[in-house]
Amino acid sequence: MRSDNGGTSDKAPTRSRTRVLQAAGAFAAAVIVLLGFGSLWLWNDDPDTGSRGPARPAHGDPADSWKIRDTLDPAGAVNSVAFSPDGKTLAAGTSTDGGSIRLWDAETGKIRGTLDPAGVVHSVSFSPDGRTLAAGTSYDSSALGGGVRVWDVETEKIRDTLDLLGAVYSVSFSPDGKTLAVGSYDDGSVRLWNTETGKSRDTTGFADVEFSVNSVAFSPDGKTLAAGISNGVVRLWDAETGKVRDTLGSVNALRPVNSVAFSPDGKTLAAGASTDGGSVRLWDAETGKVRDTLDAAGDVGSVAFSPDGKTLAAGTSTDGGSVRLWDAETGKIRDTLAPAGDVYSVSFSPDGKTLVAGTSTSDDSDFDFDGDGEFDVEDDVDGNGDGTVAAVGSVRLWGAT
Repeated sequence: MRSDNGGTSDKAPTRSRTRVLQAAGAFAAAVIVLLGFGSLWLWNDDPDTGSRGPARPAHGDPADSWKIRDTLDPAGAVNSVAFSPDGKTLAAGTSTDGGSIRLWDAETGKIRGTLDPAGVVHSVSFSPDGRTLAAGTSYDSSALGGGVRVWDVETEKIRDTLDLLGAVYSVSFSPDGKTLAVGSYDDGSVRLWNTETGKSRDTTGFADVEFSVNSVAFSPDGKTLAAGISNGVVRLWDAETGKVRDTLGSVNALRPVNSVAFSPDGKTLAAGASTDGGSVRLWDAETGKVRDTLDAAGDVGSVAFSPDGKTLAAGTSTDGGSVRLWDAETGKIRDTLAPAGDVYSVSFSPDGKTLVAGTSTSDDSDFDFDGDGEFDVEDDVDGNGDGTVAAVGSVRLWGAT
C-alpha cells in the first residue's frame, strides 16, 4: 500500500500521501476514491441525467457504467479506508497534521466522529463484529517509531495501545476477530496480538521477514496469513503455528509488494506492486501457481476484491492516479476510473454496492483557490502561512450499474 523502494534502506518512505506505499449485472456497486485534496466523491451512472464518471476504455464491459455519488472531506491525505462489516460506517486514516481518523455515516455522508491516533495513519481495520477499530501508525513523518491504537467504535474510547519500535503499515483482524496481525515497516516483522487479552502471541515464525512489511491479510478461513514485502515477495504462513507455507514470487520480481488480498472464496491471492510501471499478480492460493499478471498502468497502492469475488479493483499512484477494475476470472478490464489524485487505498462495501478509494496529491496546480492563475501564499492549504502544500486528500465513491 505504499511505494517504498524495498530493501533495508534506512530512508523512511514519504507516506504522508506523499505516501510509502479492498460489476456487471448483480454488481450494482459504488466506488469511493480518496483524493489528495480533502474531500469524498461518489459516482453513479444515471441514464436519465446523463451524468457520468470518466469514459470507459473501449475494451471495458459495456454493462459497466459509473456515476459519482459523493465527495467526503477527510481533512488530510488519505492512506487507508475501510467499511464496517455492516456497511454503515466508513473510516479513513490520514497523514496530514500529525494524522487522524475520520468516521462517516456511509449512507448519509455525515461525520460520526474523529479519532486521534497520535501519529500518521497508514492502515485502518474494523473487527468482524464492527465494535472495534484498529489503526497502524508512525509517530512522526519520518516513520521512525509507531504502533497500533485500538478503539471502541461506539464510544470512540481507546481500548488498547501497542507501542512498537517501528512504523506499522498494515493491520488486519482474523475472521474470528480473536487475532490482530500487524505488519512493521522498520523492523520487517509480523506480530500477532490476542484481541481479548491484548497480549502478543508467540510470533517466532513470523519474525524472519527482514524486509519492510507493507501489507498483511488473513485468508477467509483464517488459516493462512499473507504478507506483502518490500523485497518483492509474498510470504504465506500457517496462522496458528507460524510455519511458512509458501513464498510467492522471487526477490525483486514484484518489488515492492504494496498490497495483498484474498478473494472471498480464498482460492486466489492478489498482490499489487510497483514493478514494470505497476502490476497486479494473481496466484492460486492453494498451489502457489501464477494465474495471471494484470497491467495496472501505474504503481499499485491497494487491491481489493468485490464481495462476490467477480471484480478486482486496484488503486494506482502514477500520472495522477486511477482505479482499475478487472473481471477477476478472465482478467479483462471492466473500467478505469479517474479519481484526480494518487490512490492509496480501495475498499468495497460489504454489499458490493459501494467502492471507496483514498487518494492524495501535493500538485501545486490543484490549489489555485484565489483564481490568480498561480499557487501562492493566498492559496496556502496546510494553514501554516508559508504558501507550501502539505499532501492533502479526499474520499471518492462511485456507483456501478
